[in-house]
Amino acid sequence: MVEIDFLTGSDRASWEALARGKDAYFEVERGDDAYERTWRRLLDDDRTPARCTTRWARFTTGSLSTPIGGA
Repeated sequence: MVEIDFLTGSDRASWEALARGKDAYFEVERGDDAYERTWRRLLDDDRTPARCTTRWARFTTGSLSTPIGGA
């Protein structure tokens, strides 16, 4: 079952692994400050709260070069 919930501080590591993996795949270079700014914007109380599915975090626990669904 897919659950959708608001992002919290504890989601940072999984989110950042996913974001960096996407950037590596598309050969985009960003500094650490860009990820920090984006994360702060995602959690900013003055904006519409960011939401995510709880399943996406599972895809970032292994090798980011492994396709979703297996090799």
